[in-house]
Amino acid sequence: MKRSILKVIPILAITLIASSCGTVGSRISGEYKFSQNDKLGLVAISSVIIDKCGSVGGFNSFIRNVKDTGGGTPLIAKNFLMSPDIKNPYGHFFVFELPAGSYTITNASVTGFTLAARYSKKNSGINFSVNTNKIIYVGEVEYTVNADCNSYGTRLNNKWKRDRVLFSKRVPNINPNSVKILNNKRI
Repeated sequence: MKRSILKVIPILAITLIASSCGTVGSRISGEYKFSQNDKLGLVAISSVIIDKCGSVGGFNSFIRNVKDTGGGTPLIAKNFLMSPDIKNPYGHFFVFELPAGSYTITNASVTGFTLAARYSKKNSGINFSVNTNKIIYVGEVEYTVNADCNSYGTRLNNKWKRDRVLFSKRVPNINPNSVKILNNKRI
């Protein structure tokens, strides 16, 4: 057990270091009200992982402003310290407050109990804009870690029907009908 915990430490360190650089959003939960003075918007997004490797203990990427050179807001697909919001496949749902601007999802990091930490600069190709006082649903970012344990794929799915329920629980005072859906099709 002690050895397993030691293998997770590098991914936690990478996450903390990387998220300390660049734009970092705040997770939202509970009552929320837009401020007229801030140039902020909300992003609803879920992330799930399909582990064909069988050894993934943790997996996250980052929501990064395209103007930033690194870091960003951690988008966690799997973390043994967090209970999943989504059971099958395993994943989480988030609502983030971010400054208005253009964003991309990038920089995946993987760790596991039988894997060394891996950190790649792979860009997912998932790009979106955050507008002041608006809410966007990006979708479900699905990561598939391949059986070789050295590579992964990324796909964006529209799971608003499922995530709408999670959104209403996370931010109960905002009508989910006010959320703009990024894309109604699979990319």
